[in-house]
Amino acid sequence: LARGASVVARRSAVAARVAAPAAMAARRATVAVARPLAARLSYDSRVDLGDVVYRELELELESAAETDNVIGELTAAMEGFEVTDVAGEARFSVARTTEGGERVVVRVDCSHLTELDGDDEASEGEGGAGSEEGEGEGEGEFPTGYEAVVTVTAAGGGEALRFLCVVGSDLIIDSVQRIGAGEDSLAGGVENDDAYKGPTFDDLDVAMQQGFYDYLAERGVDDELADTLNAYAAAKEQREYTRWLGDVARFVSPTREIEA
Repeated sequence: LARGASVVARRSAVAARVAAPAAMAARRATVAVARPLAARLSYDSRVDLGDVVYRELELELESAAETDNVIGELTAAMEGFEVTDVAGEARFSVARTTEGGERVVVRVDCSHLTELDGDDEASEGEGGAGSEEGEGEGEGEFPTGYEAVVTVTAAGGGEALRFLCVVGSDLIIDSVQRIGAGEDSLAGGVENDDAYKGPTFDDLDVAMQQGFYDYLAERGVDDELADTLNAYAAAKEQREYTRWLGDVARFVSPTREIEA
């Protein structure tokens, strides 16, 4: 019971720390959608790209250390998983080997944030993996999550099951596919485009849906991990955006110094 309380407290603290970078990412997305192209190009005078980029970069650098701290805390929270995060790449992965020798890999793309509709929320509840708390979601707001691929490879390699999912406050399975030895189990694509990719997950019998959720949970891929991966992806997107700003700034104004 004490361990469960500490996990809840840790998740609450981490969620509070990650709120800032996540909110900044959401703000950028909202502004981009809300302002039509004509409005973005209606300035009366010439805009110096270097000035604009450097101003934005200086703002983002103010929260860079906090974002790094959040990522460190989230990495520590995923105890038992190896985290692979390459600077400059949109995807990151977490992996573990079960006692039975299965290899479990979860790859998440921080550049693909998905807005979930009401049907997805219902699926969370019926699928058995979704919580009833509605954590972090206000009235009238749709929850969001990041596209993920979960691969469970049999002991000794070879065949595997691949789950196309969304990681948000809960884990949502979209489809399940068996992949053969030698196929790309991590890239998210299928070598044979003609291969049957499995039925729509929501069309499966409810008991079977529950069985798949329990299968993943037994291997450490559950709502708690999904929630942590969701927060990690938001923080990583913020860090990669700051990195991208720096690269652009150095390209358009190579002689100008970046003030951290």
